[in-house]
Amino acid sequence: QQKIDALSAKYPHYEDFDVFRTRSYILYPDALGFRTFEDLERYYSDIYFFQALMIARDPKWKWFQSASAKEFNHLSEYVQSLQDTKLCLAMDYCVGEFYRRDAAIDCTYETNSFVVKRISHFAENRLGIFFKDTKEYAIYGAYVSDRVLPDGSPKVYYSYFRSDERFHSEVSLDILHGVADWRRFPSGRSYPA
Repeated sequence: QQKIDALSAKYPHYEDFDVFRTRSYILYPDALGFRTFEDLERYYSDIYFFQALMIARDPKWKWFQSASAKEFNHLSEYVQSLQDTKLCLAMDYCVGEFYRRDAAIDCTYETNSFVVKRISHFAENRLGIFFKDTKEYAIYGAYVSDRVLPDGSPKVYYSYFRSDERFHSEVSLDILHGVADWRRFPSGRSYPA
């Protein structure tokens, strides 16, 4: 009881355990700006310790669910978004390598990890990408519009899709843009996937 009282004094309300004020598994690029990893470890250790103490005091606490079916579904969707974001970053890396190696001449570029080849499309410049290690197929598209940016360059729209081995199907990626940018530019320079 003394340990529970000490934690209750440290966290007067259940909400005080919630460092992010949101779901703990979501990666917010700036969420750690005011906390250290040691702070977060301390918070989560206190949460688990509090739950263990409450179960020891009242066995009914073991039936308390910290996550509902709705939370689990959200987590599953979020994991898919993370996988889509990871695929997007890998696609950016492959496309960069494709153009750096002047593969545009041969229309195909292959390494030990991936194959990139041009595929036809009525509006976009498209590349089909096959990732050898994960057996994933993806389509990268770029459309140069008539709009002009303040620096005088044309506005380019990019598209990212999961696909099949013939590059016919198009399943849009649910990209976490904040996380992708966080990975791309950790210190102001590009970050390979």
